[in-house]
Amino acid sequence: MSFIAARGRRFVERRDARLEALPSKSRFGPQLTPLARGGRAALVAAHEADEIAAALHARGRWMDAASCQVMKDLHRRTAQGTGLAEALPMILSGPPGISRSAWARHLADLLGVPVIRIDLSAAQSGAFSLVGVERGWESAGMGMLTQTILTERIANPVVIVDEIGLARETLATTGGGTLAGLIPALMSLIEPTTAQNWTDPYLRVGFDMSRVT
Repeated sequence: MSFIAARGRRFVERRDARLEALPSKSRFGPQLTPLARGGRAALVAAHEADEIAAALHARGRWMDAASCQVMKDLHRRTAQGTGLAEALPMILSGPPGISRSAWARHLADLLGVPVIRIDLSAAQSGAFSLVGVERGWESAGMGMLTQTILTERIANPVVIVDEIGLARETLATTGGGTLAGLIPALMSLIEPTTAQNWTDPYLRVGFDMSRVT
């Protein structure tokens, strides 16, 4: 009987291992439950676009070019009839101490959306922090982007990447291999076609990330 029991246990272990490898949505019911209740996207009216640009200008006049771009993006959305509170991706360049990150956080506050901040000067694992790590790795888990969308139930958060110049195509592993760095992760979120059909590497579920600023 002990021999049969041992074989039975091995069979169950092998079966569970195969099931673990399958991209089953049902295994992540608790994480995906918020989506069943629907979500929202922050919106702005045409006059609010001007008010937001004015508030950004008042906060940092040296960031006028970026503030004007945000105003144009918001007006473009209102003209299209969507009114989505989102701006095209932008790189804020300049010397240290000009409050680029503070300007971006202020933009998120004005839009009424949550902020996701990645600081590459602190760690090069920004890709993992932002988009997550697929199952099979010890650090597997959802990234901050998916977590924020599920927790806040909002489609258009603002992502801030500090020290973007430090972003890499690949990262070396302790075992001598390589993993995709932050640049490929950002490109998949910035390019409209891939952003609209983006797959979370941990959940293996599709999301529309085209509304993320």
